[in-house]
Amino acid sequence: MLLGLSQYYKGKRGVTLIELIMSVLLLSIIFLAVSALYVSSQKFYYKAANESIIAEELSYAIEHISKTV
Repeated sequence: MLLGLSQYYKGKRGVTLIELIMSVLLLSIIFLAVSALYVSSQKFYYKAANESIIAEELSYAIEHISKTV
């Protein structure tokens, strides 16, 4: 099998334009999917961080009010 493949590719010199376009298209789709995942995870992180800060400030405010009253 391996010998047959080497003989098949022996006469070939490079890639065709269609193969190159398909490779670029597949890489673009993969890149877009990964970048969309990255952006959504960043949004989730910032939302969670903001909610944590709000909860911390609310806890401080409640503690301050309970000490004052």
